[in-house]
Amino acid sequence: MALFDILKLLLVDWPDRKHGREALAEMTEDRLRDIGVSRKAALAESSKPFWVSQRKRGAPAKPPNQSPAATAVSQNPAARR
Repeated sequence: MALFDILKLLLVDWPDRKHGREALAEMTEDRLRDIGVSRKAALAESSKPFWVSQRKRGAPAKPPNQSPAATAVSQNPAARR
């Protein structure tokens, strides 16, 4: 990991996670419903320490807004032909 990546993690990513998880824990049921998150999922995410990212280390990042069908096609080489 490059020095820049470490500094970004320490100075940007960790504080963002901390504040985001604190805000998530304090959201009302109406606000959670608006963003499509259940109380159980909000509590699970907000209970994580700030140094833990959302995805497991080594897991590929899912492209944003990719439909389940597109994901299935991208993971199946025969479907791309």
